[in-house]
Amino acid sequence: MSSPKRVKRDHPTGSGSQTSTFTKGPVNQESTQDLLVKLTKKEEEIQNLLGELQNLSQTLTPDFTFDQSFRKKFLDPAINLLFRTMKKELEDKDKTIESLQHELESVKFTPNSITGKKLVAKLRALQEENEELGRQLRQGRVEQYEVEIALQRKMIYELKQGLEESDNQLISMDNEMERLQDLVFKLRSKVKLYEDKYGPLNNSPVDITKLEVVNEEAESTKVDQKPDI
Repeated sequence: MSSPKRVKRDHPTGSGSQTSTFTKGPVNQESTQDLLVKLTKKEEEIQNLLGELQNLSQTLTPDFTFDQSFRKKFLDPAINLLFRTMKKELEDKDKTIESLQHELESVKFTPNSITGKKLVAKLRALQEENEELGRQLRQGRVEQYEVEIALQRKMIYELKQGLEESDNQLISMDNEMERLQDLVFKLRSKVKLYEDKYGPLNNSPVDITKLEVVNEEAESTKVDQKPDI
């Protein structure tokens, strides 16, 4: 059985390589350190497994002399199962390392990286969305103010109309009051003329003929009182 070839893997194991690899972009330092610790541990486990495999391969070489009892023990099904298990674990470790390498690549942020381009595009889309929302908000406020101003103008116009109607009603009432006052004054004048000529009215019925005479005298007196033009 030939000895397994050791696959060379490039991993950041020193502080200098860590600094040169993770200084570009705003990377989360805590998550990066965790990944580096995991990689270091996995690397140590792989090295240990490779050492064990190397020892096993040397044990199984034809040049190595051992007794039949040792060969029987090594070819025991339990030993064989252990060997297969170790081989499976080694393959799993390789997959884990590959996955961790992908994670490290994904957290590296540069403007030209795939992750960086996606983040920049997302930020631009969010900025455009915020600008559009701000424009709609400002436009909505302007429309709301215009509606409120239109309602205020309508209320002012209705109030002016109501005031004008009230003024017209007051003028009409003043005219009616003056007319009624003039009528009362005329009636009092006629009553006075009637009482001066025929005596007080003591709830007695008024003679229509006498009333007509009084009206004629009142009209003649009114004509005489008109100033000469």
